[in-house]
Amino acid sequence: MKDAERLKYCLNQIERKLNWDKSVFWKEPEFVQLAEIISKASDISISPHTLKRLFGKIKYKAYYNPQRATKNALAKYLGFSDWMGFVDHYNEKIDRENVPPKISFWKSKLFKAGLLLVSGILISFVFMQWFIAADPREGQDETLPFTFDLTDSIGPVPYTVSVNYNIEKFPNDSTYVNFDFTHPLFGPQIIKLDQERSLHNYTYQIPGYYQVTLQDNRHSLSTRNVLATSDDWESYLYYEDKQGLWLDNKIKPSEKSGYLYYNPETLVENGFDVNAVYYTIHRFFREFEIDGDNFEMKVRFKNSKETGGITCYDFVTRLYGKNNLVYLNLMETGCSGYSGIKIGDTEITGDQENLSAFTFNDESWNVLNVVVKNQKVRFSLNGKLIYTGAYQGSNGKIVGIEHVFKGTGMLDYIRLKDFGTQVEFFDDFE
Repeated sequence: MKDAERLKYCLNQIERKLNWDKSVFWKEPEFVQLAEIISKASDISISPHTLKRLFGKIKYKAYYNPQRATKNALAKYLGFSDWMGFVDHYNEKIDRENVPPKISFWKSKLFKAGLLLVSGILISFVFMQWFIAADPREGQDETLPFTFDLTDSIGPVPYTVSVNYNIEKFPNDSTYVNFDFTHPLFGPQIIKLDQERSLHNYTYQIPGYYQVTLQDNRHSLSTRNVLATSDDWESYLYYEDKQGLWLDNKIKPSEKSGYLYYNPETLVENGFDVNAVYYTIHRFFREFEIDGDNFEMKVRFKNSKETGGITCYDFVTRLYGKNNLVYLNLMETGCSGYSGIKIGDTEITGDQENLSAFTFNDESWNVLNVVVKNQKVRFSLNGKLIYTGAYQGSNGKIVGIEHVFKGTGMLDYIRLKDFGTQVEFFDDFE
């Protein structure tokens, strides 16, 4: 496992060079940015997904050993000619650290024994003092130089959340609140806080489950969650070359006809350009009272040229839990490189694994069945098992459902059922 040790040391050196927050706090934007930085510095393309595996964000195996080109890219970013140049540096470092020191009295066994005894007494004393002084009350650490909380955290859109804060004692004036929303014109909604104030209000107009974060430059200091609910399904259209949803993306609801579907002609009447590459997205956010680690879901769908789909035809379903996002990305036959799944801490994508089973028939209706129980998952498509596995971590209660089609596809019905409480959500769009 020497190569594993070298790779771990290499990744630690990259963290030190970046001088960002620790990698355990990194999210998608950090991995995208790092991929661009390393690719530019090394002239070797490296993907955010590969970096997620290397830094442990995506569970792989006991040890993920990337290809040599990836290692060369990492080494070049650190200033070495290639991976072997980094290995030589690492070996020299280990050799220097392993040189036996000269033994003096101060390092003799007799001195160490006495030192161990004294240390044990001191540690016991310090522990007892800490135990006596410990405050058993729960809540925010009073030693922190800030306070951060929300007046309320759930409500129907449009929903205004009030952020209460106190950063008077914070050591610098570069403190922000990130509202976890990207506006298609104004970009990420990150607001610099005024140290002389204590309240900032923000209005969510798109239903969703958002993580509001207090941050100092690149450091995440504290987080709270906001659930902006909807009364029913809300549908949006967005273009491939643009990011974020907004009110002008919203599709006017039509009378229910047994399907959740907007044909291209209807979209044109709504003022949308269906000649560009676009996606339709249907979302419903509320407290469903269904356990995201103990449920079954069935959904019947169709995406094809006839419905208005755009090759490669796809179907993406996402379930938002209070702790984690569950998603499944199915593609038409031949496009499985874009397929993928995520549940708990497990994430698998078609560009790294063979997910050819994650493809559907674009000429007929398809039924997706998801069973999650005891941190084990089973995905079946049209009665055929396509994936089974276990995961770690908890998804929490389900607070959002989202379905996405490239182009426009059709939903016939969806059923969610909690195995424990038997609570059920069903919609056939009648």
